[in-house]
Amino acid sequence: MAIYSVMPFSLWKESKRHVRGITGRECAICGKQVREPFKHIAIVIDGGARWASAEDVDSAAPSGYMGEFPIGANCHKKYQLAEG
Repeated sequence: MAIYSVMPFSLWKESKRHVRGITGRECAICGKQVREPFKHIAIVIDGGARWASAEDVDSAAPSGYMGEFPIGANCHKKYQLAEG
């Protein structure tokens, strides 16, 4: 899993596409729909404040664990820091 240089959900824009609610198929960085199967997945913790690596989650139950979210290909290329 990857860690990214921007905070989770930080580039989401209020738009009509989210009026019907969140489906779980939106990119955790920009909010655009991601096609399945998801190539890039990230773990969000601290109530959406930061990313976590798989090792962080395996070693201890992180506070504010929100789950795994898809990351779109463009955001993955642009904001990826390191493989976890």
